[in-house]
Amino acid sequence: MYPRLQQVGKSAKVALAPSTNDPEERDWLLKLAPGLNVAIISPTARPADVRAKVQACLRNGIQLLWIVEPRRQQVLVHRPERPPTF
Repeated sequence: MYPRLQQVGKSAKVALAPSTNDPEERDWLLKLAPGLNVAIISPTARPADVRAKVQACLRNGIQLLWIVEPRRQQVLVHRPERPPTF
């Protein structure tokens, strides 16, 4: 049902997973809670969808989240209980 994750290295703290718009699948993937999640935002992404992704990641235990916006050439860094930084 869910995509197969690719492990990086023998004792990886990082998993590569495809992007998905399915909320149930996204929540399942996020429950794996890697220490770092990097989200590259599409130019067509709605701000509300990006905010929902950030909230879901932090709620599911992600400790460090990078939101990469190629069009703006910036990276916004999110951590639990801290304001975002550039």
